[in-house]
Amino acid sequence: MPISRLPPPPPTSKHHSRLAGQLSSKLFQRLSLVDTPISIVPVELLAQIFLRATSLDVQNFKPSTSPLNITHTCTRWRDIAVDIPELWNAIEGEFSLPSPSILRLFLQRSKDLPLFVSVPRDSVHQFSSSTKEKEFVTLLIGESRRWRMLSVCYSAIFDCHAFHSLGPSDIPSLSTLRWLAGTDKPDLNHSWRVVQAATSFRTAIFNHPPSFGDWGHLTDLGLRATSAKLAIPTLRLCTELTRLTWLIKKRDTDISDPPVVLPKLKVLSLRLPVDDDFRVFEYLRAPMLATLSIVVQESTFPARHYWQLSKMLQTSECYLESFALDVGRSRLVGLPSLMRLANMQNLIKFCIRAELKEIPDLWGALPEHAELSVISSGVEEEELRDISRLIQTHPAVRQVKYAVRNCEWDTVQSILSSLSLDERGGIQVVDERVVREQMWGW
Repeated sequence: MPISRLPPPPPTSKHHSRLAGQLSSKLFQRLSLVDTPISIVPVELLAQIFLRATSLDVQNFKPSTSPLNITHTCTRWRDIAVDIPELWNAIEGEFSLPSPSILRLFLQRSKDLPLFVSVPRDSVHQFSSSTKEKEFVTLLIGESRRWRMLSVCYSAIFDCHAFHSLGPSDIPSLSTLRWLAGTDKPDLNHSWRVVQAATSFRTAIFNHPPSFGDWGHLTDLGLRATSAKLAIPTLRLCTELTRLTWLIKKRDTDISDPPVVLPKLKVLSLRLPVDDDFRVFEYLRAPMLATLSIVVQESTFPARHYWQLSKMLQTSECYLESFALDVGRSRLVGLPSLMRLANMQNLIKFCIRAELKEIPDLWGALPEHAELSVISSGVEEEELRDISRLIQTHPAVRQVKYAVRNCEWDTVQSILSSLSLDERGGIQVVDERVVREQMWGW
């Protein structure tokens, strides 16, 4: 028999062992997938889980996790995730942006959905060449009609020149612009003229707001580390404003102008500076105000500020439905008197984080039937006992939400277990982040 027609040699025992190992490995993988509970979860439910995991944090303009992490888990998850456009319409990076190829993938998979674009700080340094940088910007500009939110944070890659080729008709879906500039304060004149004329534009967040143009259609304004000197001229232009979030910069000058009247403002969130000479409550009047939230940096809130706040409320003639106050370790001197104002008697929600040393006076001033939340300033047994006594003695308080951080959860549960059933009845332990998001929106 010719050598070319000889049958192949029989497989060796080593070959058999390797082949058997590969087959058993594949079989084990298949069986493990079948036995895993997540493998039998319906596609619709998995899709909802993926959407929740990548849901956009509107306050910080970033999703919780990237959909790419989901697609790298297993083939089934990848097939499901690729067919969900809502997973791919948030284009952001906390410290860096996706490469042009990844951006193109997001744009393709998001189909025609509105885009939420966030350009982070110093992202220009991540690209190895100016060609890729220009390609990235060109891709985004090409999809400008789909922009719903645009956030630019101290970034040189997406400066104002990117807007020079655009007009209001090129961004018909843009409703929110967040533009945080560096100390060089880049020229926003052209960008602002384009954005403010967009038909859907309603929300703006700045640290150096432009002081010109038509602000009349703006309903939601956020000011980040902005002094009163810069903010007051802008606020005078916002006649339709319904929500204002203001992180106030340390006082840099006295404002002698008359107060700003915001006739339609309903929600006001303030983060006050360490400076104890600020006079923000003298600047603002809001006759329609329903929700007021205050956070004090470094927890210094002198008693005179309660008087200034009460004066603002009385002058505005508003009636609050929700009031949240975070003064950390500051004492509550002046708060009971503030709570007794007519403006406070319709409160539906009241949230407090402070030293609760004046508990009898404060609780006695609470309006009836208000939902009460106390944010822990450091879990202590005495604080929980004070809250317990409040529930037992105050006729209008039946339940108190006690908000704690994750690291405090075990401690508070241990303290509650040491209390009697009557003492811990009515205390509902909740996540501090949820309360802060609901009451402050930070």
